Amino acid sequence: MNPEELERAGIRAPATYARGSWLFVRALGAVHVLAFLSFDVQLEGLVGSQGLFPAADALALAEAQGLGFMDAPSVAWWARSDLALHAICWIGATAGALAALGRFPRVMLATCWAAYLSLFPVADRFFGYQWDTLLCEATLVAIPLATRGAPHRIARYAALFLLFRLMFASGVVKLSSGDPTWRDLSALQWHFWTQPLPGPLSPAADALPSSLLTLMCAAMFAIELAAPWLFFVPGRARRGGALATIALQVGIALTGNYGFFNLLTVALALPLLDDAFLSRWLEAPSSSDCPRSAVLGLSVATMIFGAIPLWGTLAGWRSLPEPVTLTYAALQPWQVANPYGLFAVMTRDRVEIVFEATADGETWHPYVLPFEPGPLTRGPMQVAPHMPRLDWGLWFAALGHPAHEPLVEAVQEALEEANPSVLSLFSFDPMHGNRPYGVRVQRYRYGFDHSRPEYWWHRAPLPDSGD
Repeated sequence: MNPEELERAGIRAPATYARGSWLFVRALGAVHVLAFLSFDVQLEGLVGSQGLFPAADALALAEAQGLGFMDAPSVAWWARSDLALHAICWIGATAGALAALGRFPRVMLATCWAAYLSLFPVADRFFGYQWDTLLCEATLVAIPLATRGAPHRIARYAALFLLFRLMFASGVVKLSSGDPTWRDLSALQWHFWTQPLPGPLSPAADALPSSLLTLMCAAMFAIELAAPWLFFVPGRARRGGALATIALQVGIALTGNYGFFNLLTVALALPLLDDAFLSRWLEAPSSSDCPRSAVLGLSVATMIFGAIPLWGTLAGWRSLPEPVTLTYAALQPWQVANPYGLFAVMTRDRVEIVFEATADGETWHPYVLPFEPGPLTRGPMQVAPHMPRLDWGLWFAALGHPAHEPLVEAVQEALEEANPSVLSLFSFDPMHGNRPYGVRVQRYRYGFDHSRPEYWWHRAPLPDSGD
């Protein structure tokens, strides 16, 4: 009996998931377009031949250490020019667009994975965020789902398991880190102003009553720790878990800028939405005569290897047998399975690194990054889905002393030379392209300013600032 006949007979038909899986593949293609184009516009300043850490130098160092393609898989081994790096991004973005349009989706997704994987060895100082590894892994689990008919259950469970690992591990690491702000549910009193790139609504969220922020933190834990278990329960429970996950991602996206991460996580939740729920918005995909089991080995492999980092997070890596950890280490360069767990420790201070230049050795003027807090009268802005990787990198560098951070030293040296590729990553150059007499690194403690309407931020210099 078909679903219509079952319904007329009063029998509830088993849930099907063709629409959500179809939508996931296309949404993932769109995320790839955003990810590749975002990196393409900044790669010359980051890893170009005149960038902060040239790709050719990274590969030459790898060669000197006896590493090769199997240790650092990238097509850049054979083409290291700026044009070649742009070509990797253009090919990846084109493949993502074709996947989003439903054209040869398996081939296009495999192309996206290979192209994005190729960026890791040449941009390791700016890549390797959890959403970068998640994008590679999500692409692998999407390939078996790229069918015009109802996807195989094993393929769906591979996507389900990846989302489970991401969400549940993110909740576990917060509680296991020992950070008291997570345990007493006060973390959101710091989050909105200390996160890397606050958004336009972050000041308003920060000004909410502490009781409401505590309630929001509790709701976040409920979604991260409880909702993922609903993924394994068919029917409305699975749908509820997926919608709760999507709601959390929307809330994060509205109050902060995390590049394409929130869109990617929402895309991963789509295969959990059943056809009955999506039928009001989306037509059923056409059936396919292609054998759906042809690439299920990939789904099985991603689940098996994905269980390793999940076990390591929950039970400790030392509890794993040595052959398992060695196998996992060998797979790491291929981004097949990765550990997840976001915001394990809440940052309770915001330090900004500001580069200042002088033309006479007496008067100093700041370089301004386009998105990080700088001018006190410039409010947080919408940046996502763009991922400004220098802004992000300097946020992490500010967590330690800049004298010990290679990125800070590289930026300072580039500004002293008035390197045009690096200057293109800034929104304001006080020297207008000329070489300064000197460049110094200043460190300021920033916070939202809720007392003066004309100011968004207040700041105070740290005592260890200086040349």
